[in-house]
Amino acid sequence: LPDTDDPRYTQFFIRLRDRREAGPGGLVNVTITVTSAQNGNATYTLTGLQQSESGVIVVPPSAREPAQIRTFPPTATDIYVAGVGERENSVLTYQVLDSLGTPITREKRVYARYVPEFEPNSNVFGGTPPTVIPSADSSDEQGRLRASVKSGTQAGVLKVFAYILLPGKQIVSEPVRLTVHSGFPVRSHFTFNTNAYSFAIKKPDFGPTYFVQVGDTFSNPVAPRTAVYFHTQAGVIQTGFEFFGAYTDPNGRAAVRFLGGNPEPTIAGTLRAGRPTYYQKEGYFWLYAQTLGKGTTTIIDSLRALW
Repeated sequence: LPDTDDPRYTQFFIRLRDRREAGPGGLVNVTITVTSAQNGNATYTLTGLQQSESGVIVVPPSAREPAQIRTFPPTATDIYVAGVGERENSVLTYQVLDSLGTPITREKRVYARYVPEFEPNSNVFGGTPPTVIPSADSSDEQGRLRASVKSGTQAGVLKVFAYILLPGKQIVSEPVRLTVHSGFPVRSHFTFNTNAYSFAIKKPDFGPTYFVQVGDTFSNPVAPRTAVYFHTQAGVIQTGFEFFGAYTDPNGRAAVRFLGGNPEPTIAGTLRAGRPTYYQKEGYFWLYAQTLGKGTTTIIDSLRALW
């Protein structure tokens, strides 16, 4: 087994068959043993009953025909708007069973089509909905069907059904539900604030906290780990990820500390990168937070503080 959290890699199917043509019934034990040098060993025993020939119930061929669809959990129930840098697809798995709950064989192969039902954000129009690839598929030797949902540029709730059309009847699966969210940052949902607009400070020392809340055009938090860059006219402010909190959390929030230090906001201004930085008034200065929106759009806001 590979080193993975994907539960599909730990699903196995075996078939047991008696090697004798006839004989008495009895208990059958099947022992499954897992060995791992890193994670330890595990053993599990299944106990079943082999019936004698006289106790076997003959199943009519009609019971072995495709009759129902089992729906497995998708690989991801949350996917993100295409292009934001997070997961954009989810794999769906179904299994076609007969009336006894046994997976159909390759000889009973059926074809299914996938029907998505998407409810987009009701306040934002335009964009492209998610798609299901392929739109139809045939069952494999274990009766399984697989498809992939790929997000578009709309946020909303998605349901996917599998339909199998047979002579005289139609089989429909339970819906698989997914959420598409977290688009690009927009200025209308970008909030920059602080716990102190006026403060006394010594050099060097910690000043107030500056924090942002970043939302997308759908009024949802942007994808986690969206980068926010902070900078200031006076003193020094944290930014980056390794030691500071300048990347958004699942709520779309990021926070850093103002560190103080030179240059002080004097009325004379400060020479920086070959050009002076001017302050409106002695002691007052501006702090900025910015991120990238869709394409090359810069999302920026500022706060004025009094040193």
